[in-house]
Amino acid sequence: MAEKHPKIREDAGQVPSDVEALLAEMDGAGPGCESVRMRLLLSRVTLDNGFQFQGLCDLEGNLWEANHTALVGAGLVRSDIHGKPFWRARWWQSSEAAQQELEAGIRRAAKGEFVRYDAVVYGGASGAQTIVIDFSIRPALDSRCCRATRSKP
Repeated sequence: MAEKHPKIREDAGQVPSDVEALLAEMDGAGPGCESVRMRLLLSRVTLDNGFQFQGLCDLEGNLWEANHTALVGAGLVRSDIHGKPFWRARWWQSSEAAQQELEAGIRRAAKGEFVRYDAVVYGGASGAQTIVIDFSIRPALDSRCCRATRSKP
């Protein structure tokens, strides 16, 4: 019987796309998880099809997701940023002031505030060039008690 999603052979020079990798990971989740699998796939496809830089970090500022556009713009791969402080990622290495402003913005967003400002980040020529972005970070609120549960840069 053929596999539903054949394994990608990285040793043969094949690099899995995020969607292929997610499908392979979801196949291991077992039966009864189809709706969860579809929601995860829809989230990944939606995130990666945006032209703007998008991501998801926790309340401490650790980055857990970034879309393809943001990663390519800075010359990064997902493992470069996963679980690391957002202000230490390549985008924010343009200046210490940029890192400090982001860190302060994350603290404000963690308290429920919508934060928006122009920022100079590495985001052009695969991370070799700075660009000015209209940056915003907003909290995702817990529907039961309106607490910030994570922030979306």
